[in-house]
Amino acid sequence: KGFEEEHLVSTLKQQIQIDKNIEDVRKNLALRSDFNLLDGFRFFDFKGRGYITSSEFERGLEELGIFPTKDEIYLFFRRHDKDSDGLLRYSDYCKFMTPSSTEYAKILNEKSPIYLDTDEDFDFETRYNMKRLFNLLINGEVSAESLR
Repeated sequence: KGFEEEHLVSTLKQQIQIDKNIEDVRKNLALRSDFNLLDGFRFFDFKGRGYITSSEFERGLEELGIFPTKDEIYLFFRRHDKDSDGLLRYSDYCKFMTPSSTEYAKILNEKSPIYLDTDEDFDFETRYNMKRLFNLLINGEVSAESLR
């Protein structure tokens, strides 16, 4: 029984740290001049249909250098696909990308798209922060699953 309680406490502490790190990276992205929500969404919505499939999500993650398992993709979609239709909508994306801090959320939400008609991409630092955020979001879901 002592080991189970110790494991639970350790996992909860880990989850709290992941959540803090997620918020920090969301804030960093909000301050990046080349990052905005719509262009970030379009990074994954390869076909421009207004939603992201699990395979598009996986492809976008791979472009960032993240190679998740099918189980990790499943856990991510289970948490963030609010209507459980197997698709991430723009509203779903905005919820997991927007900082909790109202000040930073306002900064991010007031930004306009930059890359609408170009093949340009985010700069190295922005891509690094996107990679960090998605790694943290996925690890957070894996950690939460171990608590369930």
